[in-house]
Amino acid sequence: QQSGDIEITELNFTWNNEFSRLRVGRVPFEFGLGMTYNAGRGLFDHYLSTKDIVGYEILVGNFIIMPAYGKVRESAFKSEDDINDYIVLINYNNLDTDLSMGFLFNNRIAPIDENTPNAGNDFPASYFNTTNGNARIYDGYNAYNMNFYVKKTTENFFIGGELGFLQGYSGVKVPNAVGSVDRVELSAFGLALETGYKLG
Repeated sequence: QQSGDIEITELNFTWNNEFSRLRVGRVPFEFGLGMTYNAGRGLFDHYLSTKDIVGYEILVGNFIIMPAYGKVRESAFKSEDDINDYIVLINYNNLDTDLSMGFLFNNRIAPIDENTPNAGNDFPASYFNTTNGNARIYDGYNAYNMNFYVKKTTENFFIGGELGFLQGYSGVKVPNAVGSVDRVELSAFGLALETGYKLG
């Protein structure tokens, strides 16, 4: 029999108590309708998002509040070129009214180190750091996703919506027509709607 490789996509430790839960490791990460982060739990989901995080979920009534720290890239300890996620997640789930809603803030920061100027950037350095001087990465990547969602379910019908925003700095600066340098910013939003009806 030929040898084969084993790939581990999720490996985490969870510690539960009455009003909270500690999660450490690579965990499936999902929010709302799955517009930005989708753990692949739905019947038609093809995308699987995971995160390397240390998160602490706090249960307060129908609310779950989780501050978390995520590590996207770890480099040498002597260089300030890691990529880190800072996350705040708030979910509300009322089983009596079948109403759920939530808020997610995920700030990704990739500082730049003087000794390794492109190592920590979240953009492919070899693509933007061109030899003709038209573009160069020498600015840190710092952008955040902010999402809101609401979903209502009845016996035969459900409807939900999610609104997401992306704002921040791409880490790229390019020369402009007057000889100075422009910082390339990120700015986008998206809206997802989902509805379903059970025929009986």
